Amino acid sequence: MLSTPETTETPATAAFESKPLSHQTDKPKVLFIDDSRLIRAAAIKMFAEEYELILAENGREGWAALQNDNGIQMVFTDLVMPELDGFEVLSLIRTSTDEMLRQLPVVVVTGADNSDDAKTKAYNMGATGFLTKPFDAADVNSLAQTHIQTRQVTEQLQEQTLLDPLTGLINKRGFSNQLDKDISFSSRHSHQLTVLDIEIDVFKDMFVRIGRGGAEKIICKVASVIEEAVRKEDTVARTGLASFSVSLPAADPDYSLLIAHRISQTVGNFKARHKGKLLPITVSAGACVVEKGVFAETDVVLNVASEAKGWAMSRGLSQVHSIDLGTYRQSTDNQQSTISIDEVLEEIRKGGSRDVMSQMDYILKALGPLFKVMTDEQRQRIGRGDI
Repeated sequence: MLSTPETTETPATAAFESKPLSHQTDKPKVLFIDDSRLIRAAAIKMFAEEYELILAENGREGWAALQNDNGIQMVFTDLVMPELDGFEVLSLIRTSTDEMLRQLPVVVVTGADNSDDAKTKAYNMGATGFLTKPFDAADVNSLAQTHIQTRQVTEQLQEQTLLDPLTGLINKRGFSNQLDKDISFSSRHSHQLTVLDIEIDVFKDMFVRIGRGGAEKIICKVASVIEEAVRKEDTVARTGLASFSVSLPAADPDYSLLIAHRISQTVGNFKARHKGKLLPITVSAGACVVEKGVFAETDVVLNVASEAKGWAMSRGLSQVHSIDLGTYRQSTDNQQSTISIDEVLEEIRKGGSRDVMSQMDYILKALGPLFKVMTDEQRQRIGRGDI
């Protein structure tokens, strides 16, 4: 075992950079983030025998380790560090789109200079527990063992259930199973189908402001709004941290989009306050419309709905955007690697505006770099129609 700070620095730091994503030992893998050389050396003495230890000198290095190693089962982090501090690491973990990463146990290591307010803030942001310096090896190992075992049991239960424990809705796995059935039914009976992908706008910023408890209340409130807005035969699921999916089999596309707008408007009318200040809450939605006779696959429908949501969110808050699957496929098949502005203009002159509109998202995306280098005056001239 390495016993001095000087000899532990390089090998331990290099560990997470060189090892592959999969487990290399049977030992549970623990990430310890602290900018103190002495504390990291102490961590090696306490963890080396029972755990595979990964060390990080600051929050940015720790976050990189989490991104590159999906075998990490627990995190210990200091609060006051350069680069990213402990609060920022907590925020990144608890708002991650990766559910397994989001559920990681995170123990905050505190010292005499950490105030009660700092501890309260860390708890509100989702800290699993606290460890006070100086710490005892037996206490540290007991704490790690308890949280890792709890996480393993939780993972096993999550693999067996199709329900989201927070909202009571079905989860992503359950929604995928149901959507398979809805697509099969719609295809067999030549019905239309629409799938909505709904997300709470700027949720990560909101999470930092109000903490985990307040954020979860908002998630539950939005879930109830969506459930109340749809029909009994429709399926609502929580499919991400702040995102929901809705399957509307045999629903007219216009009706489906009306539901999306209604959900967006209802959520936008919430009157939430935090520390005396109004807290705006909005959602944006993307829709994948599958017309009669259009062949659809579950993964494709979900991806198109997600892409539509991306277009909606790119336009601002509380937006709705829809993509017709048939038109999307045709546009994708016909789209050339390079879009010619001259060809687009010629198509419009010939009266082919409808064909151009069907590919407008891709045209605007291709012209994005051009818009970025324009001056404000040039943008204003375009807006006035002077160009």
